[in-house]
Amino acid sequence: MGIVRTSIAVGAVLISLGTQAGAADDAVKAAEQPAVNVGETAAGKTTKNPAGKEPGAAAGGIVAKVNGVGLSQAEFDRSWEFLLQRSGIPAGHADKDGKVVELRKQVLDRLIDEELLFQEAKNLKLIVGKDVVDAEIGKARSQFPTPEAFSEALTQNKLTEDGLRAVISRNLSIQAFVENVVAKGVVVSDAEVHDFYTGNKDKFESPEQAHARHILVSVDEKADEQTRQAGKAKADDLLAQLKGGANFEELARKSSDCPSAPQGGDLGFFGHGQMVQEFDTAAFALKPGELSGVVTTKFGYHIIKLEEKKDAGLVPELEVAPKIREYLVSQKTGAAVEQQLKTLREKAKIELVMKL
Repeated sequence: MGIVRTSIAVGAVLISLGTQAGAADDAVKAAEQPAVNVGETAAGKTTKNPAGKEPGAAAGGIVAKVNGVGLSQAEFDRSWEFLLQRSGIPAGHADKDGKVVELRKQVLDRLIDEELLFQEAKNLKLIVGKDVVDAEIGKARSQFPTPEAFSEALTQNKLTEDGLRAVISRNLSIQAFVENVVAKGVVVSDAEVHDFYTGNKDKFESPEQAHARHILVSVDEKADEQTRQAGKAKADDLLAQLKGGANFEELARKSSDCPSAPQGGDLGFFGHGQMVQEFDTAAFALKPGELSGVVTTKFGYHIIKLEEKKDAGLVPELEVAPKIREYLVSQKTGAAVEQQLKTLREKAKIELVMKL
């Protein structure tokens, strides 16, 4: 997980674009995480409104001002629509319990916090360069089959390419500020990693795992008997070659119908229940270095070689220490961002224009 969590505004834009393109894994992952956690809203009392009923904004479509800089209604609307989709709340949902109002407060609060961080990035001249933004635009374009499809996605999201550039520049500049200023002093000691490990051992329990390779002769489970017999005969021949001394990896690359063929049939480590039952039973019954017979599953015929096996137990601290450290750095950075935002809010002039 990165040090800076992508803003909800950026996430709303990129996940929508990526969905339309059919391929935006990085944007989706980023958008699944909220922006920096925010404290109490500065909005004060608000009036309740049904979700999807946009309250009136000031002339010019401004929902708030942060140190004189206006936050646009369009930016809020993009973020709000995205949050509605993520929350599964119908656009016409009546706000009987106040949850919708609270969500709208959170969206506005996040936009205000993002603007505060962006202003700090500008003050410290940490705005990312045009070449960096161009590279990100290039990645976005590459997810679409044609330039026209990319332009259509922007239009559907009420964005121009310049608008998308501004969103990307803003987000990456905030990231640069947090990484180079706020998180600069964040340190996690070996002792902290050890304490987390010893205090959370239940989180590091690992089930029995097998590391195996296989060769698959693919046969559709609805195939006729003749086809199935031909597949079984091929699998029997491959097994005979292996027993005669053929190299498993080479034979897998040449003869397996599984996507793992280029890796010599390597399936990596897997636990009980991750493979179909017949495969699971056969693999875990083997000893390291052993070959199975021909194993029949709904996918066809398999020959399995067990590489190694890990017993159930506690994952060694040395193995998980890097992930623990990354987690603790993220937690400390989040706390540092919270403190930074508290300080910035105390000094800032924040004017709320929109009624929630």
